[in-house]
Amino acid sequence: MLRLHAAALVTALGGVHRQGRYDVLEEVLRHEARYWRSAARRAGLVAGDDPSADAVLEQVAGVAALIGADGPVTTR
Repeated sequence: MLRLHAAALVTALGGVHRQGRYDVLEEVLRHEARYWRSAARRAGLVAGDDPSADAVLEQVAGVAALIGADGPVTTR
């Protein structure tokens, strides 16, 4: 069921479904990673494409997803 929902999400995001050993969940995670990098750059947390920052962003996004939020995020 999860893969079906992920496939629908990839379609809604304009992704291309590939044949063969294609993992739709991996495609969703790649899309999310692009979003994290973009959001981090806009917030001034990283500059350019820093490969070492990707691992940290992945961990931060995971922790944020587990903890959740009780209100909107504001910047100062």
